[in-house]
Amino acid sequence: MSKIVIGNWKMNGLQSSVAIFRSILEGYTPERAAKSELALCPPATLLATFSSIVAEQSSPVLLGGQSCHHHAVGSFTGSVSAPMLKDAGASFALVGHAERRAEGEDDEQVNAQLLQAQEADLTPVLCVGERQAERAQRQHHLERQLTRALASKPSSLAAPRASRLIVAYEPVWAIGSGTMPSAAEIASVCRSIAEQVQGLVPSDTRLEVLYGGSVSPANAADILAATDGVLVGGASLDAARLLAIVDAA
Repeated sequence: MSKIVIGNWKMNGLQSSVAIFRSILEGYTPERAAKSELALCPPATLLATFSSIVAEQSSPVLLGGQSCHHHAVGSFTGSVSAPMLKDAGASFALVGHAERRAEGEDDEQVNAQLLQAQEADLTPVLCVGERQAERAQRQHHLERQLTRALASKPSSLAAPRASRLIVAYEPVWAIGSGTMPSAAEIASVCRSIAEQVQGLVPSDTRLEVLYGGSVSPANAADILAATDGVLVGGASLDAARLLAIVDAA
């Protein structure tokens, strides 16, 4: 199975950033595409623009949303729903990112967002992770997040839940800090996550577990060897650095 590299641009990017995106597309050659799947999560203001460019160039680069609301429609000023992301060209959506949780999103909302993403035919990228103070109880903390995020509801659709699920392990203390767990620790945690998730989803679900947190060209090879892929933050804003991470797959 090829590796997955997802670039999360966070709250970065203007129309002038189209040049960076075009450089990424041009550099993502068929040879690179054969080694790893590449996806980008630009800000919502750029999603439709980037989608048009992907179609124009017939590029295999995928696009995703950085979050989605836990309702499909409604009076939620400033929010973006899963159907809106799909309509703008997204094929997946991050849910439960640590920075969103820090702004108040709880496990119940993350669960609702995941169900909304699946109902809109988006592949959810469920983000889980512990803060520095929670490292000693990491296993318990991750199990709680996974169990609550993947809880079934009577109204949930069976078909979308039996397709593909990506889980991104992002230790909160490592995001943007330049420090991170060892490759062995990452491998161990990701294996544990996979084992827990397999007991919570249908047996035919395509499951992949990624690592996110201070991923760079310098450490990407070791991380990719231990996981199904990586969730990249700041390094994804630079075409050369992002493609170097792709090359490490």
